[in-house]
Amino acid sequence: MRVAVVVAFALGGSGCSQILGMMDPVVQDATADTSGEASCPDQDLDGVCDVDDRCAGGDDRIDTDGDGIPDLCDTWPCGVAPIAPASQVMFKQTQSGNDLTIILSNSKLAGMPLAIAAPGASVALTTMYSIADCICPNCIDQIEVGMAPGVRAGCVYDANPTMASCMTPTTGMATFPIIAPTTPGAYEIRFNLGQAFACGTTPNWFAQAPSAATTVAVLCVR
Repeated sequence: MRVAVVVAFALGGSGCSQILGMMDPVVQDATADTSGEASCPDQDLDGVCDVDDRCAGGDDRIDTDGDGIPDLCDTWPCGVAPIAPASQVMFKQTQSGNDLTIILSNSKLAGMPLAIAAPGASVALTTMYSIADCICPNCIDQIEVGMAPGVRAGCVYDANPTMASCMTPTTGMATFPIIAPTTPGAYEIRFNLGQAFACGTTPNWFAQAPSAATTVAVLCVR
């Protein structure tokens, strides 16, 4: 809105007035942008400036698992990504001065320690094992593997490991199928000791579920 201000001055004594000038100040429009901020580039149109984008090309507002990483850039869609298990994991029991030791090494699901699968998919677990049993040299030992939460999936070893001496470990490599649960989430692949006539003839996880210390891989079900 423009306001014209007219100023009249009396000249001499004639009693007449003359317009000498007009003041025309510009009054700021009430609808103008007063933020002082210019619009910023936003190539993926997610409402976040490119300079602040967490996921260029993806919608920063879509984060299904709530881990702070937008879905399109999330490499672990099961919450916060876990730390990969150690490349060598040991289980050990001692009784009357004798030891039973199981070691699983380089365990991977589909070639990765942290794997992603669709519900119900079959994922190959590969692992190298070492077992020595001086507590019960004549026992049939099983190295049971399975999911937590979950149940035993099967055994990567099922035999008597004693060779010439119980002090000499029996070693080998095994590949075993892990069937992904139908419920989405993260599942730890763990192992446990079984001692039965054959794998699968005792209740799941033998006497008790294995501890988190025996985790060798993690499976994320989308």
